[in-house]
Amino acid sequence: MNKILKGICMVALVALAFTSCNKKENNAESFYGTVGDFTVESDDMDKAYINGAMLFEAGDEVMMYNIDNTNAANSVYGMYTSNSTGATVQFTYQNGPIANNGNKMDAFFAFYPGGIVDNSDLANENRAIFSISKVQTYREVNNMSVLPANSMAMASRDNTHSTIEGASFKFQNIMGVLCLKLTSASGKTVRSMTVTDPVRPITGDVHLKIHKVDPNTLTSLINTYNPDEEAFLANLSAYVQEAGYYVDGANKDNTISLNCGNGVKLNNSKAKEFYICVVPAAFYKGFSIEVNFTDNTHAVITTNKNKMVKPGVIRNFSLPIDSYIID
Repeated sequence: MNKILKGICMVALVALAFTSCNKKENNAESFYGTVGDFTVESDDMDKAYINGAMLFEAGDEVMMYNIDNTNAANSVYGMYTSNSTGATVQFTYQNGPIANNGNKMDAFFAFYPGGIVDNSDLANENRAIFSISKVQTYREVNNMSVLPANSMAMASRDNTHSTIEGASFKFQNIMGVLCLKLTSASGKTVRSMTVTDPVRPITGDVHLKIHKVDPNTLTSLINTYNPDEEAFLANLSAYVQEAGYYVDGANKDNTISLNCGNGVKLNNSKAKEFYICVVPAAFYKGFSIEVNFTDNTHAVITTNKNKMVKPGVIRNFSLPIDSYIID
């Protein structure tokens, strides 16, 4: 009996040792991600700090990079999927060459939503392409308006963790949100809306060098945004050049549309919120918004004043839409 018991114990120890080795080698299986927080701004209220404006949802995808700064041919990436819904969730490896190399080279960089990323040119100076769509889709959760799915870009750059496995990554918002809070005494139903930036593209294929992307630097530049100041333009130009930033592609445009499906009914007692995610510094020179209704009428709102949307900011505009209907 003792010999049998000892044999069982030896088998258990060997199995435990083997499992431990596997855990150490499997250093890119999963990580934890936490969504970024938002600040709310509007023309009729002070800034307000909020969290919970966005949650990761089960099935959300994140592209994780392990970057070699000096030799991009060594850089690897992998797609990870969220296991649940919440402000902090676990992401599990799905595919990609990062599986066998979860030990940090120079830095980890995670990007959400992972499904819009093209890594075909990663070996060329760590370049990747992020496609910003021209169309977003209105949606509700529990009868409340929420951000369009897979439209708010977030990133996490990390130089501290030695491996991906089990690490926690705090994501920062690198886009902002335009929120139209609409009321209608006549009970209009919104079918769609299109917002236009008068001076710059707000959609398209955004090209960047992954190892040069720094959400903190980007936020700092946007917070001091002043294209009429030479010193700012010099700093912005240096960052754009270093990051390899430019926009092209068939989707490059100054407009974004929000598709409201079968229509969203408005009333005069409680404003309905329509969220559109936009690139940072959009609407610095104002915007034009066309709202289309199911009865084939439409409304147009135009301003040439600075209405810039910053990263991690929800910019609210409350409008009695009937005042803007032109036919």
